[in-house]
Amino acid sequence: MRLSLCKRRIALELCRSNHGAPLEIVKALVKADPDSVEEILSAHGSLLHLACESEFISSLEVIDFLAEAYPEAMNIKNDDDQMPSDIIRQGQRKEDSLPADLSVFSEHLEKLFRQAFPETYAA
Repeated sequence: MRLSLCKRRIALELCRSNHGAPLEIVKALVKADPDSVEEILSAHGSLLHLACESEFISSLEVIDFLAEAYPEAMNIKNDDDQMPSDIIRQGQRKEDSLPADLSVFSEHLEKLFRQAFPETYAA
C-alpha cells in the first residue's frame, strides 16, 4: 500500500526531532488529508502507535489529538502485536512523565492511559 504524501509528511514530522512534531503542524497536515490518520504505517501501525513510541517523544497533546481523530487506532495492533497502550505500558514512556490529571485531555487519551496504567489511574 502506498502512503499518501500527507501521511508520509506527518510521520516524518512525528520523527523529526527529539521533541516530536508540534501539535499545530500535525493538525494542519491532518486537516489537509483527514484520511491520513487511518492509514497504517508498515510495521509501526498507525500514527498513534508512532506517536506513543518514546524515540519519537510526541507530546501528550499530539497523542491526544491523534487518539481523538482516529479512536479505532487504540485497538489496532502493529506488527509487534502491540496496541498503543501496550507501547506506553512497556516503558516506552517514563512513568514519572505521566500526567497527574487526565481530565484535561480527551476521553480517548484518558482511556489509553487507563489501559496502559490501570494501577495508576484507577477509576
